[in-house]
Amino acid sequence: MRILMLSARYLPFAGGTETHVSEVATRLVRKGHTVTVLTGNPDGLLPAVETRDGVQIVRLKTFPAGGIGASPPASSGRLPKGIGT
Repeated sequence: MRILMLSARYLPFAGGTETHVSEVATRLVRKGHTVTVLTGNPDGLLPAVETRDGVQIVRLKTFPAGGIGASPPASSGRLPKGIGT
């Protein structure tokens, strides 16, 4: 099964949500599923796309960087090519 998970933040950020999403995604990969996590990259310092522990991570620019009320990933309604197809 192909699974898309959405999370405002993901590894390497550390927190309860980030840890939970990482654990679930990694376990699903171990069970044979294809998992992509769509998340934010507020400072643009992290790779836009990477694979970690078998989980594909796609990071979209979010704004304002670190500000209150930062827009969630994909708030523009446009997903990167290949996501959701």
